[in-house]
Amino acid sequence: MKAFQLELSIGKGMLGRPGWTYKDFDIEKDMPIMIAAANDELGNTFDPNIRKFQENGGKLILIHGWNDPMVPSMHSPLYWEMVVADQARANPDVDALAATREFFRLFMVPGYGHGYGDGLEPADPLSAIVAWVKSGEAPETLNAVAYADAADWAAANRAPSAYVPDQAGSEGLNRPVRIRRQLCAWPASQNVSDSGAACQ
Repeated sequence: MKAFQLELSIGKGMLGRPGWTYKDFDIEKDMPIMIAAANDELGNTFDPNIRKFQENGGKLILIHGWNDPMVPSMHSPLYWEMVVADQARANPDVDALAATREFFRLFMVPGYGHGYGDGLEPADPLSAIVAWVKSGEAPETLNAVAYADAADWAAANRAPSAYVPDQAGSEGLNRPVRIRRQLCAWPASQNVSDSGAACQ
């Protein structure tokens, strides 16, 4: 059985053992090394204090798939809540949720894995962040598509097409579109009814 690519990167990058797989995992020996590798400089992606980024005019769109097999999907909503709480601590007299939404938007994607999946995937999020930075148009929604050939695309280890502009139904990519949806900026979610879909 071929080793999963993530296993190889963990073995090579964190443990210094290129041939390492999950079968070689020794909790007493390997776990302390992994914890030490996740230090503030290299591996801590959970610090909610991103106020310097905010103060410098930064804009952040975080995209996470509900089907991500590598990073638990609830990590991103939890991180969002931690950033909101950090905003509240730093500025008690300001609406922390509104302050967070001024520079940080989270979009959770149904059926999306770790950059792939056979469900929806974001379509051209780069245009959304450019519009936000250049024109101040904060994205309340993000376009998403599900391709009919998504399972075959992922199985062939093809690069995700999520960051290629979605040109008129993706004819430019020669990929058949199965579904189109609007993703809602967290904490809103999409409510689908007979009259259509709306973020609530």
